[in-house]
Amino acid sequence: SITVLSGFQKKADALSKSAFSVGTQGAMMAAGGAAVLYKPIQAFADMEDASTSLKTSMMKDGGVVSQYFERINQIAIELGNRLPGTTADFQNMMSTLIKQGVSEETIIKGVGKSAAYLAVALKLPYEEGAKMAAKLKEATGVTNEDFLNFMDTIARTSNLGVQADEMQYAFSRSAGALKLMGIQGLEASKSISAVYAT
Repeated sequence: SITVLSGFQKKADALSKSAFSVGTQGAMMAAGGAAVLYKPIQAFADMEDASTSLKTSMMKDGGVVSQYFERINQIAIELGNRLPGTTADFQNMMSTLIKQGVSEETIIKGVGKSAAYLAVALKLPYEEGAKMAAKLKEATGVTNEDFLNFMDTIARTSNLGVQADEMQYAFSRSAGALKLMGIQGLEASKSISAVYAT
């Protein structure tokens, strides 16, 4: 009877270990599944937050959202599918452009996409790239209509070896003097950029 009990105990122990192993593996699989699900859920939450922020930045008097919201939001979605980063990154970039005084019509006409590609070229986060471009625009007195061409000037200046922070420093330091001397606009910015690059 002791032998029978001993054999029974061994079988019970084996079954217990097997059950524990299965339970542990199941818990690990569940944790792994949760981790896989977390990323898309978090990305969706980030996109919702960024979309709300963009809507808020495009709100007019009386709490009415701009008629251009859907078009600008669609550009952000397209950029999120095409460039490194998420849709939320580009929605936040669009919000930054608007907050910096760039017109919604100008963003739709190409400035939104160009700002994204400029940030990639300058190796800057998208919001930071948009903010830098807008500040340089203000410093040089470039109009919204010429902003698209101005970003091309910034990209060319970068290709000549001028770093983004150097460019921002040079333009911001000379902004006051440039305004006093009436050296403003797209053509003036091209000439100034050439000087900074030498």
